Amino acid sequence: MSETTLVDLMILNRSFKVKVETQHVALVKQRMQDIQTKLVSLKSNFPGRDVQDYLSMALIDAVSESLKIEDNQLKNETLFEELKKLNEQLD
Repeated sequence: MSETTLVDLMILNRSFKVKVETQHVALVKQRMQDIQTKLVSLKSNFPGRDVQDYLSMALIDAVSESLKIEDNQLKNETLFEELKKLNEQLD
């Protein structure tokens, strides 16, 4: 079983304590920094919105990025399999 650590995360001046696998603490903190940066950008590009609007926009952006990454991984895996087949045919 993996060890977990309690991490204190700040989102729009609110503190949240989250249990994270110890090995993922740095990644979670980096992702939170990315989200904070995105929120600051959204607040400056769309002034006067409500906090939930900013959080929703940041969430949509994060999900979109995640889907792009998954799509790229799938394409890479497919390409790798095709290259592997070609290599076997050449042998």
